Amino acid sequence: MARSGQLRPFRELGTGRGSPAQFWKTFIIVLLLFVSMSTVQSLTNLYLDPAYARDDYRSIAQRIEREARPGDAICSTRRTSGRRSLIITAMTQMSFARACPPVTEQMASDELGQITSRYKRLFVLYWAEAEPDPNRYVERWLDANTYKGSETWYGTVRLVVYAVPVALANQPERALDVHFGDSID
Repeated sequence: MARSGQLRPFRELGTGRGSPAQFWKTFIIVLLLFVSMSTVQSLTNLYLDPAYARDDYRSIAQRIEREARPGDAICSTRRTSGRRSLIITAMTQMSFARACPPVTEQMASDELGQITSRYKRLFVLYWAEAEPDPNRYVERWLDANTYKGSETWYGTVRLVVYAVPVALANQPERALDVHFGDSID
C-alpha cells in the first residue's frame, strides 16, 4: 500500500485528479534535461572534435600582423568577402595584392610576375585548395619563382609565406673550390 501511495501523483495526472503545477514541473525538468544533454553534445563537438573545427581567421591575421614588414603583401587564391576580408585587412596595414583566382596558366604567370616585381615577401592564403585554382597555377608558379619560407594550416585555410628573390640566377654567384675526399669535387 505504501508503494502505491508513492506513485499516486503520477497515476492521478492521467486521470485528471493530479495537480497541474506538478505536471508542468515534471515536464519542465524533463525538457531541461533533454536540452542540456543535446547542448553538452554540441559543445563537445565544437571544442573537442576536429571534424567540427572552423577556420581560425583571427590567428591568421595575428600571425600576418606579427610578421609583416614594409614591402610585404597578402595574396589570396579566392575572392574574400565578409568576415574573412574584414579580419585580415583590418588587422594588417599591408597591401592586398591579389583577390581573384586565375583562369589560365598565362594569367597566373602575368599577374604573379607583376606582384613579385613590387613586393619582397608574400603571405599567400590558399582557401579551400581545389576550388579556386584546381590546376594549382598559382602555387606552381610561386614554387618555381620564389622561396617558400613557411606553411601553416588554419582549418581549411593554408597560409604560405614566400620570399621573393631580387634576381633569379641559374649559376652560383661565386664558385667554391672545395674537395670532399677523393670522390666529390
